Amino acid sequence: WVSLPRDWAGDPSPWGNPVSLEKQAKYLYQGYLRAQQEWPWMGVMCVWDFRWPYDPSAPDQAGNPTRGFSLVNYDFTPNPAYTVLSQARSLLDRAYTGAYHADTRLIQHDDGWTLAGTRLTAGRDGATLRIPFSGTRLDLLTAGGGRFAVTLDGKARPAIQAGGRVTVARGLSDGQHLLVLTARDGAPALDGFVVVRRPLSAWIFPYIYGALGLLILLDLLGLARVLRRARRHRALPIGQALAEH
Repeated sequence: WVSLPRDWAGDPSPWGNPVSLEKQAKYLYQGYLRAQQEWPWMGVMCVWDFRWPYDPSAPDQAGNPTRGFSLVNYDFTPNPAYTVLSQARSLLDRAYTGAYHADTRLIQHDDGWTLAGTRLTAGRDGATLRIPFSGTRLDLLTAGGGRFAVTLDGKARPAIQAGGRVTVARGLSDGQHLLVLTARDGAPALDGFVVVRRPLSAWIFPYIYGALGLLILLDLLGLARVLRRARRHRALPIGQALAEH
């Protein structure tokens, strides 16, 4: 979304009507949220651009509307979009629907972990890692020996024996959650995790479709009954048909 001053006298925007700096910030933030929640297959998504590198006072740049996409001005002072996105980092930097290797930057861990390939292995008892996510279910892909002590949203959960895939929680609210794992009794390892998101629409729409299907079936049965009666009446003598009617 390009943002230009109201008194803009340069070249017109070829990208549609410009928006205010505040709306630009709002739309970018909402766009990131929508991408995370509805398009889990998307990889890296970038904002274009961070800073237009040419001096806007230069004769060949004074009328260039392209700089209206920038998160910061030419002198690096931030626009609202930069401020909003930086403040929203704790919300945007979390795992949504999908499978993640343990080398994802979304995992926050202390120096007690060693990353080899896509596997995180605890190097000492008490090593801790954190996984911020949004979804209704979370599975861990674990390996090695030992256990994980588990805390979800600040509440302790049963410990997990490392080795295989295990469901940490299901039936969660469709919102923000924080999983904290602490190594216990050995060197447990994490290969990755899977976030499952089942929003309200995922379970309510089948009931709605079922109800609509039932109504259509009842309508068809009623129509078939009316047609049968109509054919029967056409086959009767006029007097008898009028009497039955």
